[in-house]
Amino acid sequence: MTAVPSVGPAWLFCPAHRPERFEKAWASGASAVILDLEDGVPDTLKEQARNSATAWLRTVEGLLAQPLPAIRINALRSREALLDLSTLLRLDGLPRKGMLLVPKADSVGELLWLEAQLAHALPAWQLCALIESTRGLHSMGEMLRECTSLAAVGFGAADFAAEIGVAMDSPTLHQARRSFVLESAACPVMRLDVPTLALDDDEPLRRDCWVARTEGFHGKFAIHPRQVKAILHAFAPAEAELQWARRVLHAHQSAGGGAIQVDGQMVDTPLVDRARAVLALLPT
Repeated sequence: MTAVPSVGPAWLFCPAHRPERFEKAWASGASAVILDLEDGVPDTLKEQARNSATAWLRTVEGLLAQPLPAIRINALRSREALLDLSTLLRLDGLPRKGMLLVPKADSVGELLWLEAQLAHALPAWQLCALIESTRGLHSMGEMLRECTSLAAVGFGAADFAAEIGVAMDSPTLHQARRSFVLESAACPVMRLDVPTLALDDDEPLRRDCWVARTEGFHGKFAIHPRQVKAILHAFAPAEAELQWARRVLHAHQSAGGGAIQVDGQMVDTPLVDRARAVLALLPT
């Protein structure tokens, strides 16, 4: 398992037409805050959402809380996406680093075009592709190989299930989740799971986090600030894991990269990579 980019596991969505919620989102402890211009915004309020999001982003670098700033634009083939991008790419004063979430990503050509636009206006911003269709899943490997700024991928289970006509607990959807993890595992990108919709009961969220982590996801999207703490806790490495990882890396370095034993176990390259991945889960 390769180490992943150093963004924490809790990525919080906040509808961009609700600026009164931005401050609370930024103070939630989330690893990243995603100002949503897509599904969370009614069609009649898209322009208002763009204006609110960009106005806020031009102020965030002076704030005490520093989650990674992010924006989910509209689907790339829509008129709204062109308006989103023209607004973002012509403004000064946006954060130097950030993340652009691309919904319904299914074409490497579209991502490469978007990457080229960012290279001129926001060169330190990265992409997160949301895989929400069978075509997107089939194209994900090519996206990861070709797009150098693609730093994260998210699995859109609801849209995926709707496309293939199955329920959210379908074995077919579980197979798609496994394919998503396996297809992206060869690349050092974050894998993020779909949000849990239950807000009044923490047990479904804890269960979903446990399932996601055991399946190989690195984090999870949140739709309310109260979900952030549970996600951070669920994906944080236990103290015993951290101690093991530090022992492995210390022994590996002391041996100059040669064969070693740790806790009576032979340690080879895959275990060294696993130790690095555990430590990569720590917040920076």
